[in-house]
Amino acid sequence: MNKFIRQLIINKELIFELTKKELKIIHKGSFLGMLWLFILPIFQTLMYVFLVSLLINFKFNTDYSIYEHSLYVLGGMIPWQIISGSIQKSPMIIREKVEYFKQVIFPVLTLPIISIFVNSFGVIISFILFIIFSLIFELINWTIVFLPFLMILTFMLLIGIGWIFSVIGIFIKDLKEILTVFFSFIIYLTPVVINKNMVNDYYWNIIMMNPFSHLIICFRNIYYAEFSPFSWLIITLSSLIIFLFGFWVINKTKYIIGHYV
Repeated sequence: MNKFIRQLIINKELIFELTKKELKIIHKGSFLGMLWLFILPIFQTLMYVFLVSLLINFKFNTDYSIYEHSLYVLGGMIPWQIISGSIQKSPMIIREKVEYFKQVIFPVLTLPIISIFVNSFGVIISFILFIIFSLIFELINWTIVFLPFLMILTFMLLIGIGWIFSVIGIFIKDLKEILTVFFSFIIYLTPVVINKNMVNDYYWNIIMMNPFSHLIICFRNIYYAEFSPFSWLIITLSSLIIFLFGFWVINKTKYIIGHYV
């Protein structure tokens, strides 16, 4: 852990510059350029949340108002977008940066961090919208102050997964496509758009078998001043174990990566 923190401090300028470079590349050549980084997440989030909330209220006849359920969905979408976006791109973060490894001794530990920052940029816009509307409808609670702690756990989890999948992705070329298919249906086995009152116990138990479900629940705990001790235990242990295992994997393989990419 100390070694990782030292690397983070030493390479903070490199991380900032490469993150900025990646953000500029995303919509390079388009008329609006980097403005799309703000426009797309706002449009996609509002449309998705409205349509899903409308369908959910129609199908399940919930006690929530359309506004309350829209914020409920948005509160789950925010961490889910970070999770799915970061993990789906993790198999490519080394393969797409081959030139770095062939020219200098590149700090490979930083690559998942850069990828997560890039994927999180649009989500930050969604989160700002979530906070604004939650304040308007008085649905936010003081427990939001614990968000930084949960974000640290989330980033530890994603960085660890990023290290692991970035190495596996060197050898399994189709891993990115496999993860894309996986995340396209696994969202229906999470509490992103539904809650326990909308489904039977059997289906909810299946949802709770998905470790990512516990992360969504922890975020909602913070939003709505609730506490689910089992979910917090799962996320805390998972984040620590996967981060440490990923750190071990990337350190064991970083000197041979250049030979395989």
